[in-house]
Amino acid sequence: ASGAPLPPEGAHVMTSPVANSGAAASASLAARLAAACGGERHERAATLAAELLGAGAPSDAPESAGVLDAAQQCRVVALIQQDKFQQALDALEGLEGAYVLERAYCLYRLGDNAKALAALGKAQGAAEDKLRAQVLYRLGRSAEALAALRQHVRAAAGQPDAAELATNALACAAAAAAEGAAAEGEAHAEGGAALLAGAGVEPPGVEPRDSFELAYNAACCLLAAGALNRAEEMLGLALKVGRAALELQDCAEEEIAEELAPAEVQLAFVQQITGRGDEASAAYEQALDGGRADAATAAVAAVNLAAARGKHGLFDSLKRLAQLFGAKGAAKGAGATYDADAIAPALDARLADPQRRALLRTRAVLQALSGKGEPASRAAAAFASRFPGDAAAVTLAATRPGADAGAADSALLAFASVTGRAARDVAAAHAARAELALRGGRLGAAADALEAIAAAIGHTPPVVATLLDIYGRMGDEQRSAATLDRALASGGAGGDAALPAELLRGAAERR
Repeated sequence: ASGAPLPPEGAHVMTSPVANSGAAASASLAARLAAACGGERHERAATLAAELLGAGAPSDAPESAGVLDAAQQCRVVALIQQDKFQQALDALEGLEGAYVLERAYCLYRLGDNAKALAALGKAQGAAEDKLRAQVLYRLGRSAEALAALRQHVRAAAGQPDAAELATNALACAAAAAAEGAAAEGEAHAEGGAALLAGAGVEPPGVEPRDSFELAYNAACCLLAAGALNRAEEMLGLALKVGRAALELQDCAEEEIAEELAPAEVQLAFVQQITGRGDEASAAYEQALDGGRADAATAAVAAVNLAAARGKHGLFDSLKRLAQLFGAKGAAKGAGATYDADAIAPALDARLADPQRRALLRTRAVLQALSGKGEPASRAAAAFASRFPGDAAAVTLAATRPGADAGAADSALLAFASVTGRAARDVAAAHAARAELALRGGRLGAAADALEAIAAAIGHTPPVVATLLDIYGRMGDEQRSAATLDRALASGGAGGDAALPAELLRGAAERR
């Protein structure tokens, strides 16, 4: 599992309403409200704004409406500044069509991203586009988020928010690649920092070495594009820049370790996928056992450590993952929200979809390896419920311990038969069907499933070898010969060179 940090939250600035009412009481309230806003005394400002709105203003004062509108905005922003997002939404009730940005921001901070996006609608403006990008990022639509940011990134050269915009854009580019928009991700990773600026992800004058976040997100882009060596170099830069900045702030070593943990874990991920598993495992364990990582980083480390260990350390891996599930501290019983098979809500809000998928998949696989039927079934069902279109989720749910073979085959066949399904997902479903058939000694059904794989992705060497083995055990020389003929005619989905020499020799002997 891999991922970029979430973009930083947008800032909301207090506004001071103009105190110019015709009534002395309202004028006094407005004046005190203006002073509270100017002094950023948010709680006091919210209280005074509510009083002013309750008192109203005389109808014969031409400025009354403007004063009350300013008081309403001041109240909402003051509540937002105190993180009282639901109260701010309640204050906006009945004012549909107004305060679009404030309403959408509250919904976003409350985790209701779909409603936040709907609230933004087609509203235009820099603040609206930046919030729209954050919402789309949370919804797993990072390519769209990047598109919403692009024009503002290009216009940000020399502005105070240039580095923040570049950081967010890089996060979106990396996440877009992880979500499957490979062309988008590669376009903003290829060539490193120099080409990132040309692609519109970094404004002129902003470079990865300017901050830890910029270097880290640039590394995630390079990693998504498969530039592993350069990604590792960029992570090294992120750690160097981050440590230097934190030391200048006189941060304790414990705090520095916590802040740099995301880059340490990402560096371990690079080590893991480049064959340095022992180094990676040691880094994951250090991040987890030392309590150095935040919840999202700890989840990534736990998943990757479990993947590195495989069947080894199964109990410890499951124990670590169990800590990431369930609503901890929630009382069980009537009205409880506790669910031992759901990702803990606080963690869930911080993960991107690729990370959620990796966490649920890894837990389901480990539970299946444990051989415990009920926990394996629950974990597989939780994965399939969250990602119903995921081939791994469907196959794990269908092949869980104790599952009915006939029902499983039907479910897998139905999944594979959906029009437009990706060839690799179709092949994965048929591979699971073949495995189930072989478990039950049904060689003919296994061969049919393998033939379906060949139809989806071609006669690859593993498929051909397995088919020949099955037909050999069935004594079906005719179908063995036909399999070889089709494989050689198509070049084994990659030319004759893709087929192992022993298969070619076998074909010559049979002919």
